[in-house]
Amino acid sequence: MEDNAPFPTHISMESVLGFWSQLARTGRQFVQLTPACRAEESGWAHLDQLLFFFLSFYSLRDWLRECAPAALAKWNGRFNGQFEWRVCRDTATRFKHLKITSPSLKHPLTLAREYCPPNQLRVMVIGPDEPMPLYDVAARLWSELNGFVREADQAGLLPPRERDY
Repeated sequence: MEDNAPFPTHISMESVLGFWSQLARTGRQFVQLTPACRAEESGWAHLDQLLFFFLSFYSLRDWLRECAPAALAKWNGRFNGQFEWRVCRDTATRFKHLKITSPSLKHPLTLAREYCPPNQLRVMVIGPDEPMPLYDVAARLWSELNGFVREADQAGLLPPRERDY
């Protein structure tokens, strides 16, 4: 590229797209989620959709750490300690790496498929109290995320929505 390029040549695509792009990606993944899949399906596609959502959701924190530290403090205040956040963190970490070196759940993360009449399967997380559909964990996180974004954006804590690249 020429030295007088209209945008910095050292900026990668993902950093140009930034937090708002990651938020939109996470939203698109949430919209594709379904509470269960048909039993005649293998269930792997259903599990993959859930895993991609949790990976995408968890990486939002990394974007905030990089571009909006004040918003990260608000994020930590809202999400740290929540069972759903700990499931998100351990799910994203567990399926990205071979093992979790510092789990956030007291018991090892355990996922299971459950048959739901009349002819469906759903992925469950085995929690400290009772099994919970992994979709419900995703839905609670998505709802909390919408509240967080609304509050943090109104407070001016989030990065600008558009960049001049």
